[in-house]
Amino acid sequence: MKLNLGLIIDSLQIDKDQIHSVILPDYDPMQFIDVIPYFDGFSADNPNVICIFHWKQLYKYSGALKYVICIGGGNTAEEFFKEHHCYGIIFKESTKLLPLSVNIRLVFNHYNKLELELLQLLYQDVSTKSLLNECANIFCAHVALYGSDFSLLEYSDVFLPTDEIWIKTCQSRRSIVPMFNRKDVGITPNQPSNYPSCSYISIDGFPPHFNFGFDYEDSRFATLIIWQSGQELNKSMQWLVDYIGKLLLPKITARYNSTLVPRNRLRNEIQFILRHKSKEILMYNSVFKKVNWEKEAVYRLAVVKFPVNSQSTTQRLYNYENIFADMYSNSVGVNFDENIVLVFYDSACDKLLNNMRPLKQQLQEDDAYCCIGEKFFDLSNITEQFEIIINCFYRVNSNNRIIDYKDKVSSFLITELNSLVNLRAVCHHAVSIINKHDKENGTDYLLTLETYLLNNKSLQEAANRLFVHKSTISYRLRCIGELVKIDYDDPMERLSVLISCIITRRFNEAESLKQ
Repeated sequence: MKLNLGLIIDSLQIDKDQIHSVILPDYDPMQFIDVIPYFDGFSADNPNVICIFHWKQLYKYSGALKYVICIGGGNTAEEFFKEHHCYGIIFKESTKLLPLSVNIRLVFNHYNKLELELLQLLYQDVSTKSLLNECANIFCAHVALYGSDFSLLEYSDVFLPTDEIWIKTCQSRRSIVPMFNRKDVGITPNQPSNYPSCSYISIDGFPPHFNFGFDYEDSRFATLIIWQSGQELNKSMQWLVDYIGKLLLPKITARYNSTLVPRNRLRNEIQFILRHKSKEILMYNSVFKKVNWEKEAVYRLAVVKFPVNSQSTTQRLYNYENIFADMYSNSVGVNFDENIVLVFYDSACDKLLNNMRPLKQQLQEDDAYCCIGEKFFDLSNITEQFEIIINCFYRVNSNNRIIDYKDKVSSFLITELNSLVNLRAVCHHAVSIINKHDKENGTDYLLTLETYLLNNKSLQEAANRLFVHKSTISYRLRCIGELVKIDYDDPMERLSVLISCIITRRFNEAESLKQ
């Protein structure tokens, strides 16, 4: 990372009493990549490397210099700087060259390490919060991201402020800091050739802070605010804010710019398909190809359902998208009918299960529920998948915010099929007899038979599922054999019996709820 003089001075871990004077330009961009001691006879005209001179070397140097670090010379050196239009730092004569060189090199190493860590996170496509935490470590200050409507999109967990302004911001989930007139806060104009595009604001009643705007064409869709909560912020850091903001720009644009293609066009297309129950996706192929998605591939849905009359916000969508931030390229969130529909593509279909803990925490905070569907093939089937999942919310449990799709979908399908034909009438006769026996005698033969078949006729697996001994399963199967005859070697009969067991159990559960 390139540094400027102001950052070098602020970051030096030396006794500041060793500094005689500092002469900084109004225009102090980050341009230095290294520091070297000057040796007689060498050139010091590399604009990206700052040289350390002793005063006796500097006043004899005949080359052109703009930035320089000088040891010794005092007021005479200061006059030399002004006369030759130089900028830099003048240290006292007692300052040792080697320790000073090492300390400045450590400043470069420190920022290079922080830059590398941020670049690695950007490459890994982690959550926005992780990115802001890394930015907070760079500035030793709190970092927050706000939307175009001043809503609080995300903020760092480190260097959290404790002032009343931040407390009220968290409560309202919106920025409460007013917009200031440029002339009141001395904001530098956005002239990229001479000034950074961020703003340093220092005004009575508010801690010093930086604003970096994320713009797309003529509109601003997000603002990054670095808020003084750790070390002191000053204008020397303005170029650093500008640099970090530009590193974040592609990622923040892709995640939060509602007008950007192709990611937000993908959202719009998915909403259209769901709204119109469209099967014809050929017209959308150009959008999907831009995000490297294919129509005929494996997909998975997760639907988040919120309390009735809860307020729908863009922030809510970003909250759930960020839970799956490590899968951004293969996942997208869509607001649809007061729900959030999360669509996962290809490898993300299985990876989403790694994020259940933060998902549960967010659901608890929102008093919401989520049903994660099964993997399906071909995106044109998304509307049927969505409708099945929505019907799985008919009975929820506040102790389990993530709904068992496999358990709920069978009830839905049975209900739908029963509206067309009386399923009891087409159940396998053996199951009806066993069910009658269970009701009259208080036995559990029906559940035993279903579990036995579901576990591929394994006595041990069935016993493990029902928390009984294997011999108990064997005994119950013998009793079933005395009631009815079932050919366990016939796969079609096994299938008919299993389906009938599931249907009958669902009807029994529904009847018990009515009582």
